[in-house]
Amino acid sequence: MPQAISALRQPLVILLFAIQIYWVISHFFQKPQYFTWAPVQKLTFYRLRVELGPVVLTGREACKRYRFRLCGFDHHTPENVFDVIEQFESTYGKNDHAVVSAMYRVNGGEAHAWKLQRQ
Repeated sequence: MPQAISALRQPLVILLFAIQIYWVISHFFQKPQYFTWAPVQKLTFYRLRVELGPVVLTGREACKRYRFRLCGFDHHTPENVFDVIEQFESTYGKNDHAVVSAMYRVNGGEAHAWKLQRQ
């Protein structure tokens, strides 16, 4: 029996490393890059504007709503911030009909605009 276990050890170790290499490489080609072992190579600076009817939320109100700042940075792709907002607005904030827009830059590049799309 111990000989059978030692015979499986090398293929098992190779398989484990192959899976980790796959995760690291696939990290760079997938849209939601949350649960990977690859190092973070994107820094997103963003500024949000949240309107609930005629009221524009302050930084403190938006922070309480989404659990992050209206203006700041994130060590992920911009989709990370937008996914958090979309998830909140499709569940807890569904009946609030918030209008959310953002200006963001990735790694100091050119500015882009984003607006929450209702489904």
